[in-house]
Amino acid sequence: MKTLLSCLLLVFISLSSYAQESRFETGVELGPNSSRMWGNEAVESNRGLRSGFAGGLFFQTNMNRWFSLRSHLSYEVKGSSKTYAVTDIHGNSQEGTYHFRSSFHYMTLGFLARASIGKKVKYYLNAGPYFAGLLKHTEESWGDNITRVKHNNPYDLKPFDTGISTGIGLSVPYGSMFAFSFEIRNNIGLYNISNSETIINDGTVQHVSTNFLLGVSYRL
Repeated sequence: MKTLLSCLLLVFISLSSYAQESRFETGVELGPNSSRMWGNEAVESNRGLRSGFAGGLFFQTNMNRWFSLRSHLSYEVKGSSKTYAVTDIHGNSQEGTYHFRSSFHYMTLGFLARASIGKKVKYYLNAGPYFAGLLKHTEESWGDNITRVKHNNPYDLKPFDTGISTGIGLSVPYGSMFAFSFEIRNNIGLYNISNSETIINDGTVQHVSTNFLLGVSYRL
């Protein structure tokens, strides 16, 4: 009987410990990002970095103290920008500047596997796929003595994007139920979002972005 009780007690302790390690978490994360477009020579030479932002909700399942699964639903603004020098017809003197900016507004669903180390402050790596739906695409141009012009959905683009996210960050607990986090997350698009075809690399256009995310989570 004592042996049986001892075994039951060990099982109960193990299950309790596992339950504590497997708590669910939910929260918000948001922050600025830097993005650009790539995929063919024309895009890469004529489009530079654009500043945007990303933010949304996440849900996390802690399988144990070292491994977690996370899903997130985020609103993201990606794109590109470029500034050109305006010269005279001979190209000799700069007469001003001309600015161009494209913006892609996405709703993104992502899935991440996370590996962590540390007891109180946790350092982590994560990776996984993301799937995004295009909500809106705009392009703006303006410059010295040039009126700002904005176009909505100027090109025939695919309404879907997908790629791989990788990230590195840290999580700092606040009490027993909350935690604050900071993460640098890189998103690499693997899907050609352009419907047009040119002689340059078949007109392939893809996104790449880096998000700087601040987050707060609550243990359920």
